[in-house]
Amino acid sequence: MKRAPIAIGGAAAIAVGIFVALSIGQTSRPAENFKCFPTENNIEGPYYRPGAPAWQVPTDLPGTRLVVKGKVVDHNCEPVPGAMIDFWQADSKGEYDNSGYVLRGTIEAGVNGSYKLDTIQPAKYETRPAHIHVKVWDKGQELLTTQLYIIENDKDEFVRDSLIIKPQGQGGNRTASFDFVVLR
Repeated sequence: MKRAPIAIGGAAAIAVGIFVALSIGQTSRPAENFKCFPTENNIEGPYYRPGAPAWQVPTDLPGTRLVVKGKVVDHNCEPVPGAMIDFWQADSKGEYDNSGYVLRGTIEAGVNGSYKLDTIQPAKYETRPAHIHVKVWDKGQELLTTQLYIIENDKDEFVRDSLIIKPQGQGGNRTASFDFVVLR
């Protein structure tokens, strides 16, 4: 049965907008005040482990090498020097290290907000597409929890187009870029 389109009044449209803003954690400032639009929040997932040490480049793990570079900036496009980026991911078989900190660790953003994650490309985990989990902190305050997705025709309900990275390169080395835009 076909349904007629529903007209949404001004108050209803505002309510929907507030709901969307609350659900993605972007309620601090009106969108028109953003010079850089904030990175979408995403699910943390079940395997986060607080207290990760500094990121260790996985030189002895099998898999395709992946380097993700970018910056951490605020909504005014200003660098967030010293921001801590906490990464965790599955290995090339889709398995997480839940007893140690393999493929888990933090990277401190440089003075211009830059970071470089030198890792391996994660495999799909169960029904989830390949992804890297991320938390961004500044001065001890959590600013963002999200994921970076590597999609190969396998989206799920959590994938957001703005969070998809597209690694380039062939063979055993791939590169991608992603800038995290946070509200502070």
